[in-house]
Amino acid sequence: MIGIGSSKVTAEYGALYFSSIFNMSVSIQNPLLNPVSYITRDLANKICIIALSVSGETEIIINYLTHFVKSEATIVSITNSSKCTIAEMSDINIPYYINTEKIKSADITSQVPAIFTIEKLAKQVNRYRLKGK
Repeated sequence: MIGIGSSKVTAEYGALYFSSIFNMSVSIQNPLLNPVSYITRDLANKICIIALSVSGETEIIINYLTHFVKSEATIVSITNSSKCTIAEMSDINIPYYINTEKIKSADITSQVPAIFTIEKLAKQVNRYRLKGK
């Protein structure tokens, strides 16, 4: 999972939550320091990136996801709009629609919809996985 700012904290929680249900999930702590160019196309085809962004326009996330789009990795995004760059780059976008909130330059938009979506997604994928066995 990947996010910046408060979405990063939500991504960390999401990775922990997914790891409780599945074998492995990680949060990309610093996309600028994680060299995605070392991830081969074969490996990229086996992973799913969940990108979190309220605006869906976070340049660092967009640049990071570009490699995975080219490598044909599966990208799921959770954003506050279905009409944003990150949503359009994604194979699946799960939008939520709430008012954004700022105090001075700090974005204090609630992460509750993203957390709910992560938990619901993990449970649904697990149900689907168990039915397939």
